[in-house]
Amino acid sequence: MKSKTTAAVLAFFLGGIGGHRFYLGQTGLGILYLIFCWTFIPAFIALIDFIIFLTMSEDNFNLKYNRSLMQFYQPQPTVVINNTNHAAPTHGAPSSTVSSAPKAEEKKNKIDPFEKAGDEKYEDYDFDGAISDYLKSLNVKPHNSEVHFKLGCLYSILERKDNSFFHLSKAVEKGFFDLDRIKTHDHLAYLRSQPEFDNFVANGYKVTKAIEPATELDLSSALISQIEKLAKMKDQGIINDDEFQIQKSKLLNR
Repeated sequence: MKSKTTAAVLAFFLGGIGGHRFYLGQTGLGILYLIFCWTFIPAFIALIDFIIFLTMSEDNFNLKYNRSLMQFYQPQPTVVINNTNHAAPTHGAPSSTVSSAPKAEEKKNKIDPFEKAGDEKYEDYDFDGAISDYLKSLNVKPHNSEVHFKLGCLYSILERKDNSFFHLSKAVEKGFFDLDRIKTHDHLAYLRSQPEFDNFVANGYKVTKAIEPATELDLSSALISQIEKLAKMKDQGIINDDEFQIQKSKLLNR
């Protein structure tokens, strides 16, 4: 995990030669600072970086520089015994005293194969394919605010502002709380350049006119269950990625 304090100290003392950028794993930027250090421009920029680090919240710093590691720093799970929270016991507790809450939580956090496929296509710059999978995901979990946010980003990249505004509005409505990401995310730069954006923010991140959402596929619960079983088989190594994609396409094209 990168430390905000360490990054700020490096920016102040070694920022002119890119010390903080090397520390944050931004080697390319660090080399650029180093090459132009004789102009003192990197030192001036580093001073700005120092101020930004000081004023940035710990959560925003982690979201930007420790995103890939945050999943490994989750609190230890607890179970509810006789309506009282305790740490998970080292010895097996009687089944009659353990609440069914963990099972409900496990069901709630069940992997959605469509969102997972959408993430992979997003990373591979297959934006249209990612949008298609995310729209299917909303049929499985219509209240997934993160998927709405990703759709807002993708539609902004494709300069389809109405769809982008619609899904960002839905994201906030469904519980998306990191509003700074809407104001700073690179993939929303086009949307922020639109004259309607200031009104959108002032209106509590709600659209001021009705916008028709993109068409979503009507998937039956049986079809979703079959695809989830395929995804589980892939995760267990029973089938590979190619076989998973082939079988999923067959189900969707029935």
